[in-house]
Amino acid sequence: MATLTLHLVDGFKNDTVQIQVNGETVFSKENVSTSELLGVAESVTAEIDTEAADIDIFMPKQGLSKRIHVKAKDAQDVVISVVAGQIDWRTPASPIGFA
Repeated sequence: MATLTLHLVDGFKNDTVQIQVNGETVFSKENVSTSELLGVAESVTAEIDTEAADIDIFMPKQGLSKRIHVKAKDAQDVVISVVAGQIDWRTPASPIGFA
């Protein structure tokens, strides 16, 4: 069993965000906004029991969606942003923490 932590960071402004991991909804919330002080909007964890995970991110009000495929051993943290009207993501080389 592996734990993925999904961090919604830059670019969220009163957005509706839904996230599924391997087809299971792990996050669904309206009015998601990035804190200017912390640079973080939300963080959510998901347990997976497979070697890889498909992460689907939906922002229906903006007409945006993105599917991410990550290997569990390489992706303890997944950082998700909205940049130039598109969903962007990365997996940092080392675990991250926010104040």
